[in-house]
Amino acid sequence: MPYVPTKDRDGLDTVAKTVADELARLTNHHGYIAAWAGELNYFLTRLLQHLPRSLIEVAGFKEELRYWQQPLFFGVLLDVILEYKRRVNVAYESVQINKNGDCFDTPYMTHLIPVHDLNTGEKVGYMEIMGTQHDGKKLEGRMMVIDATSLPSPQKQ
Repeated sequence: MPYVPTKDRDGLDTVAKTVADELARLTNHHGYIAAWAGELNYFLTRLLQHLPRSLIEVAGFKEELRYWQQPLFFGVLLDVILEYKRRVNVAYESVQINKNGDCFDTPYMTHLIPVHDLNTGEKVGYMEIMGTQHDGKKLEGRMMVIDATSLPSPQKQ
């Protein structure tokens, strides 16, 4: 997660919402569902071009472009992709796999095990268990997950 202090988020959140609304407006204008993808690409491309100039004008940097900035740009963009995949896409895929069935039949795979609230019995999500297929069978049945907060603290030696 990007660790931006709460007090510094308002301006960034406002710009993000404005850009998102404009991407949605352009998608509606163009009339096809994926129109926003090209516009988002354009926006990010322009942002990466404007940022070095703004760093000179606002932050007092001496040069517009230095080699070390390029890996930072790529690293940030890659981190956004990986974090979104981990935090949002994997959760969405878990729900869809349980709704529609899994398509993987490899010897090694991730099994999704439903997690239930002990007090209500309500399903609250899924837990990933990595392992083998166990002779073509998926892991099923009841499993116990220990609440680590209820375990005694390890004794100092």
